[in-house]
Amino acid sequence: MVCPITLAWAEVWKHLSHGMSLTWQTRFAASWGRFLVAHCEEVDLAARGLEGTLGLDEYAEFRRRTVGIHHSIDAGERSRGFEVPAQAMGHPVMERMRDLAADTIGFMNDIHSFEREKRRGDGHNLIAVLRRERGCSWQEATDEAYRMTIACLDEYLELQERVPQMCDELRLDEAERDRVRMGVEAIQHWINGNYEWALTSGRYAAAKEGAVATAELAGRGSVDDLLTV
Repeated sequence: MVCPITLAWAEVWKHLSHGMSLTWQTRFAASWGRFLVAHCEEVDLAARGLEGTLGLDEYAEFRRRTVGIHHSIDAGERSRGFEVPAQAMGHPVMERMRDLAADTIGFMNDIHSFEREKRRGDGHNLIAVLRRERGCSWQEATDEAYRMTIACLDEYLELQERVPQMCDELRLDEAERDRVRMGVEAIQHWINGNYEWALTSGRYAAAKEGAVATAELAGRGSVDDLLTV
């Protein structure tokens, strides 16, 4: 039996990979694979009642994979028809920038979705992990989550200032530097876009109005549950 989702993904991949090098395809596939495996691990932890047992360091590494930003940044190259030079992509500065973008976005999402996930008893959230590990109040955990998010963003911005130096170190020509610039822009767009989306999306709506409130008042659960009814 052939799974329709597999067939659909094969069609998406045909278009997504068209015109991209084997190097890019391999990188994207690896990023996508880590993302899928992380979600399988998350489901397994929840099924065994172990979702709320991860320590802070373990959770931060796990969240970096479940947020799915690495392959999303890769897709930004496909959308504009360019590829970041392999030597730049493998440089510690670029690698760390990508990780920090994933951390920043994952932590931001946790802060925005905390109240909803708290009601659902979902332990896959930075604030819940901080409260459990440090034995502090919800407010203290929230404040620390905010501090951690800002720290990630500050470190990212510091590294972004070092990109020209990285290009000099790698002796990139002007065309290669331009592709690095567009790669950095892709990261910037994801950080900013996620922030703007979180502020306006019904998924994280703080004020319970409209369809979100109607669904919950009708006993249909959270917005996530509407996908299954």
